[in-house]
Amino acid sequence: MPIAHMSINVADFDAAKAFYSAALAPLNYKVTMEFPGSVGFGVPGDKSDFFLVSSKGQKVQPVHTAFLGQSEEMVQQFHTASFKGGEAK
Repeated sequence: MPIAHMSINVADFDAAKAFYSAALAPLNYKVTMEFPGSVGFGVPGDKSDFFLVSSKGQKVQPVHTAFLGQSEEMVQQFHTASFKGGEAK
């Protein structure tokens, strides 16, 4: 059965939202829904499937997440954007 969605807790919600907004843009992911302390990303016209949730001061455990690119070029753009987004912290 495929995964419907996933959420990860983040210590710095605003920085994480900015980072993932930039990093996921080459994969056509955008912010698709937002609530206080939570933001959902997805491909417009499809469901939200990746969420960030504020840890509200609690310790955050490391998480490994992989996104699938549809081409080598898309993967390279994601890689470049993720490093640029990381500089924005």
